[in-house]
Amino acid sequence: MQRLQLHGIQFERISQPRDVKVTMYRLESMRIQGIDESKRAVEEPQPFEGRVQITAQPVAEPRTEHYVAGSVRVPADQPLGDLVAVLLEPASPDSFLQWGFFDEIFQHTEYIEGYILEPMAERMMAADPKLAEEFKQKLANDDAFRASSKERLRWFYSKTPFVDERWKLYPVGREE
Repeated sequence: MQRLQLHGIQFERISQPRDVKVTMYRLESMRIQGIDESKRAVEEPQPFEGRVQITAQPVAEPRTEHYVAGSVRVPADQPLGDLVAVLLEPASPDSFLQWGFFDEIFQHTEYIEGYILEPMAERMMAADPKLAEEFKQKLANDDAFRASSKERLRWFYSKTPFVDERWKLYPVGREE
């Protein structure tokens, strides 16, 4: 909010909670300048103007989002509407995302220990033949997945109700 104010962008706080149909973005293939998430360290990240820049592939995700009272709404229909788009659209080269102001959405904080998840994965495949087939296909077609027990367990974890469904979800919704 402070950053919006510094740019002179108009915004409002909603007074009542409400559900809104929005388009949000799931951010895939995150890349910190110099580091590729899929390959880990490629080269040392270099700050640019005091920030380490981030890029990601935004994948549109229509959803109904619940906004609590006090949430911020930024209308695009304002004198600085073009600037709003530049700063809040994640694919924009000058977006708040690419300048590193939303880094926390990439932090994977929850997990299940492998000794818990491994027997759970076996039970999941036994109970769901479609899931078992999906796993076998991924194993057959993805060399990196096949080579990494950690990635395989992470894949199973993503299929559980315990996964953080907001991981990699850009926290800005565009109203439909």
